[in-house]
Amino acid sequence: MIFTSIIATCLLIAIATCLLLVQSYIKVGKKYSGIKSWITGVFLHTLGIIISIFSDANLKDFTVPISGILVLGGLFSILVGINRFFDKFTNYYEESILMLLAAISIIYFNSFNINITFSLIALNVAYLAISLKGAFFLLKSRKKETNHSIIMTASFMFALAFIALSRIINAFFADSNSTYHLANSTDYNIILIYYIIFTIMIINLNLLINDKSFQQMAYEQNKFKTIFSQSPLSMMMMDLETDIVLDVNETLIRELGYSKKDLIGKHYSQIRMFDLVKDRPNTRQFDANPHDVFNKEVPVLRYDGEILHSLLSISIVQQLEETLKIISLTDITEIYELKEKLDRYAYYDSLTELPNRRLFIKHFNSKVENRESFAIVTIDLDDFKQFNDLYGHDTGDEILKEIGTRLNTLVSGSNFAARYGGDEFVLLLHYRGYQEELTSEIQKVASVLRKELKIQKQSIQITASIGTAIFPLHGQNLRDLMHKADIAMYQVKHLTKDDMKIFEE
Repeated sequence: MIFTSIIATCLLIAIATCLLLVQSYIKVGKKYSGIKSWITGVFLHTLGIIISIFSDANLKDFTVPISGILVLGGLFSILVGINRFFDKFTNYYEESILMLLAAISIIYFNSFNINITFSLIALNVAYLAISLKGAFFLLKSRKKETNHSIIMTASFMFALAFIALSRIINAFFADSNSTYHLANSTDYNIILIYYIIFTIMIINLNLLINDKSFQQMAYEQNKFKTIFSQSPLSMMMMDLETDIVLDVNETLIRELGYSKKDLIGKHYSQIRMFDLVKDRPNTRQFDANPHDVFNKEVPVLRYDGEILHSLLSISIVQQLEETLKIISLTDITEIYELKEKLDRYAYYDSLTELPNRRLFIKHFNSKVENRESFAIVTIDLDDFKQFNDLYGHDTGDEILKEIGTRLNTLVSGSNFAARYGGDEFVLLLHYRGYQEELTSEIQKVASVLRKELKIQKQSIQITASIGTAIFPLHGQNLRDLMHKADIAMYQVKHLTKDDMKIFEE
């Protein structure tokens, strides 16, 4: 009765452990190999034990070899799972041949030539070989982090091997009156010990999974911390839900000058370094969709108030039970300054530092798209070639520079001034529908231009002929408007010079 109760308890524990293995497989099966083989092994082994309990004691009971083969197959499947769990995918030719021979022997000595000794020896030799191989492989695969669980599991497999050896020896003392699947009464006790040890061993398989999971988790966490703390990029860690800063790395402290006390525990909107970007539309857009990858060029404030141009990247990281927002800042100040220089080369005149024709066209197109009403004013300096011939080109360049400076001080708001080429300048002036008002504004420009220039200790007075065309009154495109403004300007130049005229049809 006690024997049956212990066996039943072991079976229940084995079934429960099998279910736990299934749960472990669902959680980490894609990450670790071998767990499915363990589940199969425990299932086959447990099924074999259940069949053996209900086996008939009569001779030639077919359930006896079936239960033995199932138990053997279960143990073999557990061996395969152990190998795969530790990332060793090997062939099992010897074990497969041994299992086949054992199965043939069991069937033969149980069904055709009844001999309990040979039957038990064939079965337990296979048990012994498989258990020993599993134990030795576990010992070879042990690592510091999982040393305890691996040694425990290996110890149980050695114990199973020892029990198999005990049954082999005990088989030579089989009672002649014994049923053919048990050698004698001692065999009952040996099998009972086997069931208990096997049950403890499969419980330990779950511990192996937990150990490896914790080891992997610790490895990933340490790797993340190492990358975060030693990254050459300035990095900040925030809680995804609250936007509270949890940690910053040393690179950020060194490059931006803040202390950890200035940053950790605060909402990002309370941090001075983000004052220039926290109200931007794309920042609010990211707050609304935090799982979108954010990668933008932004200015951030250093502790000393200096602006650091950076490439700001935000990514979402899952660490244990926390979802984190990782902000990394790449210093692109040099690239930004180079870009600014390239933009100036592309869009600004190097002599006068006014916008060039390319930027003028871009500005013109923007006003047209916005359906603004404006006037194009073309300015051509009177007799500029004579100044070049009289004073030299260096003085001519200085005159152009001074004219550029004066025009630059005249424009404000939506108005715009550019050097169109040579000694020709162009303005875009806002037009409110009153030509008198426009005429008055252009005359102010002419008045400023004709003021005496002091260049290389010489007093020079220069005038300009000015022509104007109005959008959309005089045209819809740049070519037409420039042509009509030039017509008005050349009328002034050929008639009086030093005057202005609005185009008339």
